[in-house]
Amino acid sequence: MKKEINIFFDLDGTLLDISAKCYQAHKHAASLTGVSSLPFNKYWSAKRNRIPERQLIDFSDEDSFQKYETLRIGSLEDVNFLKYDAPFPWVRQLLRNLKKNNLFLVTARRNPKLVVDQLKDHKLDIFFNKIIVTSGGEPVESKVRLIKKVGVESGDLIIGDTEADILVARELELTSIAVYSGIRTKKFLKRNNPDFLVKNAWDYFEKNSKYQ
Repeated sequence: MKKEINIFFDLDGTLLDISAKCYQAHKHAASLTGVSSLPFNKYWSAKRNRIPERQLIDFSDEDSFQKYETLRIGSLEDVNFLKYDAPFPWVRQLLRNLKKNNLFLVTARRNPKLVVDQLKDHKLDIFFNKIIVTSGGEPVESKVRLIKKVGVESGDLIIGDTEADILVARELELTSIAVYSGIRTKKFLKRNNPDFLVKNAWDYFEKNSKYQ
């Protein structure tokens, strides 16, 4: 293996705990739509098992559901809700440990500027060679295209918390590391056959010190 490798990190659920933001967006949308919100544990469990919002709440009609979804999705990238995101406790130390490698942040968001601002707020921007934001189109296709521009070699890694990250790695013939610290459960991710399936990114690199 070459001394330096490219490590492509997803952001939400991989480096940032987004559970509080997702729940607050749900509560906000439910309140303004006039429906009852779910308890945190029930809502987050449903999201991680990819149960559609439409099945979670008894909406009176389709218009009510569409209003709820518009409010919820819009809140996910609102600065008033982004403040609920927080790096996992081990994130900064992990990125310091991996500094001999080329680190890239690859995430799907509608507003690239807010991604950069958020990383700066958490003092994480300094660790990355480049911040790559796919702001449109299919997440898998967009990520594959943008990562190819960076240039990849056998042995490079892609780390993320969704099936999309696994598919990107497979398309690029790179090693996929799926983490169940985010929006998908261990059971769900396992069905997508990642190369490695771990609790979180710290857990993987703690067991693979060759990258440090």
